[in-house]
Amino acid sequence: IKARLTSGEAELGLVLLAYVYGKDFRPYRHGLTAQFFATTTGFQGHYITWDAPHFLGPVRVEAHLEFHKDPYAPYYGPGNHTFPGQYLQGPDKFFGYTNAWTWEWLRFRIKPFGDQSPLTLYAGYQYRYFWITPYAGSNLDMERPNGVTGGRNGGAFAGVLFDTRDDEQNTHSGFLIQVAGRMARPWTASQFSYQGVTFGTRIFFSLWTPRLVLALHGEADHL
Repeated sequence: IKARLTSGEAELGLVLLAYVYGKDFRPYRHGLTAQFFATTTGFQGHYITWDAPHFLGPVRVEAHLEFHKDPYAPYYGPGNHTFPGQYLQGPDKFFGYTNAWTWEWLRFRIKPFGDQSPLTLYAGYQYRYFWITPYAGSNLDMERPNGVTGGRNGGAFAGVLFDTRDDEQNTHSGFLIQVAGRMARPWTASQFSYQGVTFGTRIFFSLWTPRLVLALHGEADHL
C-alpha cells in the first residue's frame, strides 16, 4: 500500500501479488498481480495480470487487463514543430490533453524442447482502445494530427525467447534475449494498419555475492 501527499496532490496505490505453488509446477502453478493507483488530480492506473505456466499442459497462458487515464498527458507538437524547452507545470491545458486507454492481451508460450530448454516460442493477441480528449484551444486541438480521435487498436504478435536465467523470479545470473514481431490490420480489429519488430536483451551478473546483482537491459524497436 502506498499513500503520498505532494504539492497538494494526494496519491493512493495498492499492489497485490499472489502465487499458488504445487509439486512439480515451476516456477509456480498460478500467479496473480494486480494494482490500483489513483490521485486526486484524476490520474488512474489499474491492472491485473494472470499467469499459469502449466495451464494447458506444456502451454503457458498469460492474460492482462489494464485501464489508464492521464488528464494532463503532454503534447508539444510533431517532429520539428515542437516547443523546445517547454514542459507541463501542473494542470497546463495548452500543452496537455486527456489520454485514457484500456489494454488487454492474451499470450500463449511453449518450450518445444522441454522445460529445461532455454528456447520459448510465443504468440498472442492484444487490443487497446484510446480516448483522446484535447482541451479547447490547446496545441493538440489546433493541430489535430492523425490519431487525435483515438479509437481501437487490435493486433497479433509472436516471438522467440532464449532464456538462460538461473531463476525467473529472483535472477542472479544469465540472460534473456527476445525477438518479436507484431502486426495490426482491419481484420485484427484495428483502425490503424502497421507492423513492427522488437529486439531486446537482459543480462544479469552477481557481484561478489548473490545479494548484489547487476542487471543490464537493452532494446531496439522498429515500427
